[in-house]
Amino acid sequence: MGILQYSFLVPLIVIIPIIVAVVLVFVKNTYVSWFATFLTTLVVMAITSFILIKGQFVTVSYNFGNFIPPFGIEYEIDILTIFFLFLISAVGFLTALWSKGNILSEVGDKNANFFSSIFLLYYAGSLGIVITNDLFNLFVFLEISSIASCILVAMGRRKNAVLAAFDSLIIGSISASFYLFGVGILYLLFCTLNANDLVLQISKYPMTPTLVLAIVMLSVGILVKFAIFPVLWWMPQTYQSSPSALSAFLAGTSVNIALYIFIKIIFMVVARGVHISLDHYFELLLIVAVLSMFVGGILALKQDNLKLLLAFSSVSQMGAIMVGVALFNFYGMSSALFLAIAHAFIKTGLFLCVGNLIYMFGTEKLSELRGFGRKAPFTYFAIIFLCLSLAALPGTSLFWGKFYLLMSTIQSDNWFLIVSVVLASVLSFMYSWKIISQLWIAKDNSVHLIVMHKKTPLYMNLAITIVIIINIYLTIFPNITYYFVEQIINLNIVSKG
Repeated sequence: MGILQYSFLVPLIVIIPIIVAVVLVFVKNTYVSWFATFLTTLVVMAITSFILIKGQFVTVSYNFGNFIPPFGIEYEIDILTIFFLFLISAVGFLTALWSKGNILSEVGDKNANFFSSIFLLYYAGSLGIVITNDLFNLFVFLEISSIASCILVAMGRRKNAVLAAFDSLIIGSISASFYLFGVGILYLLFCTLNANDLVLQISKYPMTPTLVLAIVMLSVGILVKFAIFPVLWWMPQTYQSSPSALSAFLAGTSVNIALYIFIKIIFMVVARGVHISLDHYFELLLIVAVLSMFVGGILALKQDNLKLLLAFSSVSQMGAIMVGVALFNFYGMSSALFLAIAHAFIKTGLFLCVGNLIYMFGTEKLSELRGFGRKAPFTYFAIIFLCLSLAALPGTSLFWGKFYLLMSTIQSDNWFLIVSVVLASVLSFMYSWKIISQLWIAKDNSVHLIVMHKKTPLYMNLAITIVIIINIYLTIFPNITYYFVEQIINLNIVSKG
């Protein structure tokens, strides 16, 4: 039976963090709440790793109450799902490992246990979005994660934390409303919300204005969540205002969660079921993606605040990922998934490094950190390594992702798109080099003005070291990861038509 005999593990991926989150509300000890969070993320990562290794591309499902789909709620893990589950669980584990000192310094002792509780709730919601095979249940988890993230942002000690949380809540509500409206139309038409059953029902149904409206509503809801052009301003503000542990987790997961929802619904449900060509749909998506690459890159260049710079660079990288998706072919999708995993670990590491700077020097402004590299060599080395990866320098992990993306654009014979990807990569190098150069070059003896309040503990540096090792692995063995994402596209999109 292989992995199928372990189907009971599937719901535990979501249930365990929810249970621990509830328990932590009543725990007042900061160390206990942190250790429980760390242990929970470790256990969940162990479960997802076990399914990934043991699964051998076999689909595992769990039906609640033994109700056979589409009549009951179904959790399903296939090769696409386990890819994103492992990514979220790994980033959650690294963030939890790093966060012990940061929670106290950026949230405060009084709110530490509550922060850990809400963080696990957000963590569970993120995992639930990926693991559920029911479109309404996906909406429920989307709301859980959105509300939890807003609470976590508001718990930060920055002046604009509450405003950023409010903006995030409004944008999240708009995104969820569009998505729910689309889901409601699908249920009205087909009386089912199970993803697999919807494909069968849509394939039997002629294309009507009502179905087109459902597709448009779903697309808008997902793209707003993606923070892609023109609805991108809320995300950088959220990243900047959040406690650093949350910023790192958001940077490593939010893009990938939105990407998963898009692939799951647009590719695996809509595109497989409808009877019309979606070429014009993806052409429009390409235009939006290219605009996101350039707008994000240009705005990143103008930032003095490191968190804002990295957040706008995420907008640019999201555009590159969406270019791969919008090419709507095998190689484009494969490059998008490779870019997603490389970007996740690069950005998680960089936001953890920024958290180190805040912990040591109390600021993340480039103008105030000139020459800090001489005082904190480990963090500066980590920033150099990760920024060179972010710049897609030849021989780094993101370089391979951009290389695969460029090859897929060349195959499309779209010279405008080829030039756009190259120019966006140049922008990536420019804002990455801005970080490296300004953190080393000191003017007016500013290096002597930088005061180190405290040194980073071992566990904070250990989390960053693990991120660096993962990036080295992706750099040295890109073919292994690329083969895995090729199997995802083959089994989930090509073979299912």
